[in-house]
Amino acid sequence: MGSCTVDSITCCDLQQEVIADVLSLAPELKTQFPDISGNQDFDPQAERQRLFENIVIFFSTLSDHAPPLLILEGAHWADSGTLSLMTHLVRNTRHKQLMIVAPYHKVELDEVRPLQ
Repeated sequence: MGSCTVDSITCCDLQQEVIADVLSLAPELKTQFPDISGNQDFDPQAERQRLFENIVIFFSTLSDHAPPLLILEGAHWADSGTLSLMTHLVRNTRHKQLMIVAPYHKVELDEVRPLQ
């Protein structure tokens, strides 16, 4: 089975739109993809839907090459948007080889934190 890493992500046949959305969530990777610019702005709901779908495409494509591991550090601080994205990802990649690790530390959370 081949491997597909961030360094060789272009081997995964991803459209620039998909990579741009991944980079919006992981800006520290932008130096590895200097030719990729941000996606066109739409209304917030359309942007959210595009982002969610592109993250599914990204992890689905990676899993076609090798099972990816996604670590969501500090899940206890995740906001509702992050939890919605993770829920969407899990539901839409359930037939793919993808491992998600979300360490949760028991802390006192206030009312605005969804993981109570």
